[in-house]
Amino acid sequence: QIYTVENISPLWAQSNLESEEIISGDLDLILPANTMVDHARGKIKLNGPPELRNRPDKGKRRKLAQVGDRTVLVVRVQAPENIQTSNTMAELADSVFGADSGFPRANDPVNLRSQYKECSYEKLRFGVAANRVRVATNYGGTDISNGAVTVDVTSPVGD
Repeated sequence: QIYTVENISPLWAQSNLESEEIISGDLDLILPANTMVDHARGKIKLNGPPELRNRPDKGKRRKLAQVGDRTVLVVRVQAPENIQTSNTMAELADSVFGADSGFPRANDPVNLRSQYKECSYEKLRFGVAANRVRVATNYGGTDISNGAVTVDVTSPVGD
C-alpha cells in the first residue's frame, strides 16, 4: 500500500529527497515517536521530522552484469508454410524500442528499451541495430531496417 505523509516540512522534503545520494531501496525512513499511522486511509501523520538511515546491507543488492551501450536486433521468423508471428516487424520493433524504432506510428511508451534504461538508472542503454541492405540472396541475406529483420527459415515447423 502507498501512504501519504501528512504535515511533512517542505524544507525537510526538499533537502533530503532531492539529494542524488538517495537511492531507492538503500535507505529506511525512520518515523518519530508518536507518529500516527492510519492503515485504512493510507495516511501517516508525523509528530516531528523523520530520519533517513542507510540500511546495514546497503550496496549488497544485485549488481548489473552489463552496463553501457548495447545494440539490439529484433528478429521476426517466418517459416515455409507461411507460419509467422502475428505481429508485424514494425509492431515488434515498437515493443522493443518504442518511438525510437523509426517505424511510422511507433509510440509504445513502455517498452524493453525504456524499462531497462529506467531500472538501471540509465547505466544500461539499448540502441537500434544499424540499417543494412541485403548482401547476397543465395545465402539468405536479408535487410535490417529500423533495428528489425524478418528471417525466412527453410525447414518446416508445423505440427
